[in-house]
Amino acid sequence: MLKLDDMLVQFLLAGTRSLSVLALVAVLAPAMAAAPGADARTAAPPNLQNPVLLFERHGTGLVHALEKNFYGPGNHDDALQVTSRGILFDPTDSKDHLATPWVTLPFAFWQRRHVLVELGVSAKDAEADSLLVTVQRDGYLNVVGFTPDPAKAVSGTWSTDVLVPRMARQIRLVITSADENVARVPSKITIWSEDPPLPLAGLMMIGVVVASFCLFLVCALIWVTRRRSPKALAPNA
Repeated sequence: MLKLDDMLVQFLLAGTRSLSVLALVAVLAPAMAAAPGADARTAAPPNLQNPVLLFERHGTGLVHALEKNFYGPGNHDDALQVTSRGILFDPTDSKDHLATPWVTLPFAFWQRRHVLVELGVSAKDAEADSLLVTVQRDGYLNVVGFTPDPAKAVSGTWSTDVLVPRMARQIRLVITSADENVARVPSKITIWSEDPPLPLAGLMMIGVVVASFCLFLVCALIWVTRRRSPKALAPNA
């Protein structure tokens, strides 16, 4: 017949195994929900949850904030100019590019986040056709590239939403000239990110993992106590 402590140990072990299975299900649930097609874009940009402003510069402030990378010969004084026609980028080499500083995304528990990019463009920006803007994530990995369409600008602002990979922690915008001709840099760049709340599945997983650890710890303490008890009684035998 099983003793009470043996029954307790077996009960706790069975509970630990059950909670471990639940934890595994909780971990896999978000990934299963993100099956092929689940990340498809909608035609209209989504309403950001708890929008957080990551970057906003315009005019000369934007020019100063941009990272300049010129690889052609010369002193590059004319490669980026603020003129009456706007901010003009005249590349000296095919590798020339401008970039915003890296911005840190809000923490998300295995969730896909939307980032809203707003660019100040004018309907008269003929050079906008040469402009190519690429969203990069940490590791200098390209997420998506786009050319703003001045005809679709609203009150001088063109915007697009970008679905950021789950593991991304930082992003930046890289500005290049698609055909190495003069490109008009947006007069304003604004980057918004959503800060989604922790999902119920994430809270459940955290609770299950903590409960599993506590049960495992109790089982380990009982096992250690049982191993030591005969030695403690040996001198009195």
